[in-house]
Amino acid sequence: TKPIRAVELFELLDALHAKHPMRATHPVAVEAPLAGAPLPVFEEATLLERVQGNTRLLSEMVTIFLADSPKLLERIHQALLRRDPAGVRSEAHAFRGSMGTFAARRITEAAQRLETLALTCPDREEFSKRLGAAEAIFHEIRKEFARLRRALTAYTGPKREAKHRAVSRPVPPGSAGKRRSPSH
Repeated sequence: TKPIRAVELFELLDALHAKHPMRATHPVAVEAPLAGAPLPVFEEATLLERVQGNTRLLSEMVTIFLADSPKLLERIHQALLRRDPAGVRSEAHAFRGSMGTFAARRITEAAQRLETLALTCPDREEFSKRLGAAEAIFHEIRKEFARLRRALTAYTGPKREAKHRAVSRPVPPGSAGKRRSPSH
């Protein structure tokens, strides 16, 4: 049933995979760059359709996205550093879903390739052999993420990026909870 609880789903999938490991029956071309005509950074018509033309909602979604997505990227990076194929698969899957929300096919396809690469590696040893390919895909994801971030910021306007910077600015030590007295 929905909503899907990702942690429980991946635990179940991991348990099933442990009992019945999957092996690729044919080569999977995950290292290949995207072929064909260049894709847009995001698909405006699809994105507007998803929010039913509500640009205010879209701006709010972009603000949340700008704050949360770097954390998703960092979780993929940490799983790569641990050489953890299950972690990379799980985090790439979550990241792909987030990118799909914004109709960002280029980055979604790159995340799918990383997820597939991790899925085809039954253990850390096998994943370590393909780490170079995984890191190359992750580099592509980071590059596309920077492009998507710039494009969405430009699309929703500079006020949103300024608001995001103000919201995400760290609170100086010792200033939390203090109120400024009104100046007259």
